[in-house]
Amino acid sequence: MTPDLTSYDSIIVAVSGGKDGIACLLTLLEAGAPQDRLELWHHEVDGQGPSFMDWPSTSPYVSALAQDFGLPLYRSWREGGFEREMLRNAAPTAPVLFESPDGLIRTGGEGPNGTRLRFPQVSASLTTRWCSSVTKIDVADRSLRGQERFLNRRTLFVTGERAEESPNRAAMPPLNRTARTRDMAPAVAGMSITGGRSTSGARRRSGRV
Repeated sequence: MTPDLTSYDSIIVAVSGGKDGIACLLTLLEAGAPQDRLELWHHEVDGQGPSFMDWPSTSPYVSALAQDFGLPLYRSWREGGFEREMLRNAAPTAPVLFESPDGLIRTGGEGPNGTRLRFPQVSASLTTRWCSSVTKIDVADRSLRGQERFLNRRTLFVTGERAEESPNRAAMPPLNRTARTRDMAPAVAGMSITGGRSTSGARRRSGRV
């Protein structure tokens, strides 16, 4: 069941330039999401450094996507990106930087020293398969917590999940909404779109960009 999209003050769509994020955006628009409350967030996996994990075309593609739909785009990243965290040795996890309407904000980086020195393994545990948690999930979390504009307001955070990537995702319904408040002041909800319906929707529109 689609949530009441008009009840949210802000609707954030995570985009990486692939069909998942585009499918999320198209699904929201087709479901009547107010366009003036939509914004796109892109996590720079390489930390705005040289291309290591991200395709060089990803950043300009996401910019073109936002421009084509007339939506604001905010980028966020962990300093040094994927490579720095992978090679981290007796050092804290790097701080996060994120764009906001008020400018660039930097947070974190003061944690305990630790050593990573490993490439992500295929595992359901984020303590082992650390790449998504460090370069995307925690980056988004800090970006949300670090902006007063989300305090005491209703926010919907939307991501696309490919059902083929894991048994857990395959078991999810095509549209899954999970309310999450954690220890944040605002009411934050998360909505994930899974399965073939999302990807087919992306193919219908992706040629515009």
